[in-house]
Amino acid sequence: MTDKPVRRHWRLLGVGLVGLLTVVTAVLAVQLGARNLGGVPHRDVVIDGRIPATMYVPGAVPGNSSTVDLPPSPPGGLPAVVLAHGHSADRSMMNWLARRLADAGFVVVTFDFRGHGGNTDRHEIHGFEGRRADLTAVFEWAARQSYVDERRIAVAGHSMGAAAVVDFATHDTRPVATMALGGSVASVEGGVTARNMLFLVAQGDPVLVRDEAVRTAEEVFGGDIDFGSEYGDIAAGSAVGLREIANSNHLSMLYAGQTADLMADWMDRAAGPGAAPRTTDDDTRLLAVFYLVAAVGVLFGLGMLAGTVAGRRPDRRGAGWRALPLVLVAVVLPIPFLAWGDAGLLIGVEAGGALALLLGVAGVLLLAVRRLDPVRRWLTPTGPVPAYAATASVAPPGAAPARVAPPEPAPEAVAPPAGPRPEAPTAGVRRLLLPVALAVGGLLLVLLPVGPTGHTLVPTPARIVIALLMALIMLPFFHVVDDLLRAGSPLAASGWSLAARVLILGAVMVGVGNAVLPGMLGLYLMVLAPFLILLELVVAGVYVASRDPRLTAPVQALALGWLLATLSPVVW
Repeated sequence: MTDKPVRRHWRLLGVGLVGLLTVVTAVLAVQLGARNLGGVPHRDVVIDGRIPATMYVPGAVPGNSSTVDLPPSPPGGLPAVVLAHGHSADRSMMNWLARRLADAGFVVVTFDFRGHGGNTDRHEIHGFEGRRADLTAVFEWAARQSYVDERRIAVAGHSMGAAAVVDFATHDTRPVATMALGGSVASVEGGVTARNMLFLVAQGDPVLVRDEAVRTAEEVFGGDIDFGSEYGDIAAGSAVGLREIANSNHLSMLYAGQTADLMADWMDRAAGPGAAPRTTDDDTRLLAVFYLVAAVGVLFGLGMLAGTVAGRRPDRRGAGWRALPLVLVAVVLPIPFLAWGDAGLLIGVEAGGALALLLGVAGVLLLAVRRLDPVRRWLTPTGPVPAYAATASVAPPGAAPARVAPPEPAPEAVAPPAGPRPEAPTAGVRRLLLPVALAVGGLLLVLLPVGPTGHTLVPTPARIVIALLMALIMLPFFHVVDDLLRAGSPLAASGWSLAARVLILGAVMVGVGNAVLPGMLGLYLMVLAPFLILLELVVAGVYVASRDPRLTAPVQALALGWLLATLSPVVW
């Protein structure tokens, strides 16, 4: 077989594999949708015209109408849990835990804090007044529902939500129990003695989170507390418990069966039993993992399609490893100058905006520094072309002067041939718009089915504006980095690009560890790391088909801007 038939064979095999994975992904997406819409009966509502919320009710309804029909409300109502999400999360992240508590017999109400998810009110950066107002509105709404016994409502929250419910329970006498997951406040300021407080921390939680949970539990109890112990009398409302969720981290504890079991047991003893427990086949954890694995081929094929639409450019040579120190220095250098506070507030979001500004400043530095002659020589392995090799009038040092031929007469002017005018400079940009939209829009479409399991991925209008602003800020960085590193063979291009991302994430971790960058960026890395891998699949496909860094750079800037704008709390 010649080379051409071999390449055609592998190309057809690759297209067939991508096609198969596309079918598998589509089937799994349908299954994810069916489980999210079905299973535990639930209904989306808007509380007080401003707080998006979801109520989960124990029981079952016929068919797949669990979002339309709710089972009859029991006489006297059931115990309920108002479940609050953490910083940069939304109520979708509490979906799995809410369903498990509903299966255990309790009504559960999840909601979006101000500035998070679909709540368009401004995020409260300092203090608890705003979050306390949100919790009060949701608590009172839940108490009015026929499914709920207003005397048996508990509050629970994760991370920032844990601090919020501890604050709420020490200002309001109504919660029958409080459950703080992965976070709390170091000092209780309310004058009310909260009833039956359970503190849960993940085995892999940061030391700061674990220490705050212990300090708060000890302040509530009034003495030393050990992990795995329970103090006080739960019947009298004075119980305080401290538990560790094994084999989990700050995020995965929300999907741990041990978390749901401990919360259900605490509710049973503090609020009384709910409806008869049942098991609903709507667990999306493993299905979501299978979906993302199958989506690998789809994302690469999506990138190939976008690159094919853009057209292929000639192969070129990149800087390779020589560019990595330059990228690292450009990212590290601005970090001390961002230590004045959360720089992301300048563009309307907390935490995530700081990363966008850091990359934006690094991009400007790279644009400027790479124009310096020493840097250009460093980035060019073969060195600059000598002047004598490019100019006929200059001889090499020590060489005999060459004879100069007499100048030839200038040719007669020839009229340009008739035909299409030369392409305008903006035509290339216009030609890239469709491929970029295809790659970024396709990535969003592929990831949407996992949103109800983790985080809502559809941005509000304000977040769309912020996403575009962050993409514009980060675009110079991705343009320079891809121009330097994304060259040569596809394997080398992806390898050097991934190496640069590892260096960037490492620099961010150092900045967070030294309290120079916002601490929440450390938790963002748990989401950013897998997202950047999925994004690289799209970008690698784009590069294989186009070899065009002008296309790969805006795809990365827009995709990362969309993710950061979706996660980050909005302060505008």
